[in-house]
Formats: sequence, structure tokens, C-alpha cells
Amino acid sequence: MLVLHSTGPSNRELVEELSKAEKAALAELAGAPWGLLATITDEVMHTPESYAAMVETIRRHREMGRCATAVIFDHVFGDAMVRRVLERMYHEAGETAQFFDDEASARAWLLDQIEQAEKSG
Repeated sequence: MLVLHSTGPSNRELVEELSKAEKAALAELAGAPWGLLATITDEVMHTPESYAAMVETIRRHREMGRCATAVIFDHVFGDAMVRRVLERMYHEAGETAQFFDDEASARAWLLDQIEQAEKSG
């Protein structure tokens, strides 16, 4: 499981820096099913470029074993709108994603998704 805490809006440069920063963790996770536990705080809007970069990043991660994403909103401004955008992004990338109000529920769901992927793998 890769755990990510994100605050503030995203642009393409941020997505690229994130991809560089997570390389070591992804090398350890690759080859077996894994999931992303993402806690998002404050404003999280994407530019069109960062949205497209995120779709490509998720697709690349899926090739490395990523099987699902659990998203926790922590005081997100415009959460209903942000959720619709993220749902569309995950769908476009072919990712199973679920939204949660608390970390315990998110972790439980994500561990179940990973276990199911291991069984079907």
C-alpha cells in the first residue's frame, strides 16, 4: 500500500515531481498487487495538463500492479465537484476507486481490494 497525503491544487509540474519522488516506493511494490491510500486536504483542483498527467500516471501504475485507490477527503473545498472530477479521472484511467470519510474504512476496503487482486492474479 502506498500512502499519499496531498494538499492544494495540482499542476503538471507537481505531478511530474510526485512521480519522481515515488520511484523508490514503486520499485518495492511492483510485481504484486498494491493500492493507493490518498488523503486529500483543502483545494485539490487540477489543471487540464495535471489531469491528463494523472490519468497517464495511474495507467502506468496499473501496469506495475496498482489495483485500487481509496480516497479520503479532509476538509476539501467543493468536495462534491472535486469528487466528480476524480471519479471521472479514475474511470478514464481504468482504476477502481472509492471515497471515504475515515482512514480505517479506507484501509479496510483497500486491503480487501489488494487481497482480491492477489487471488485473481
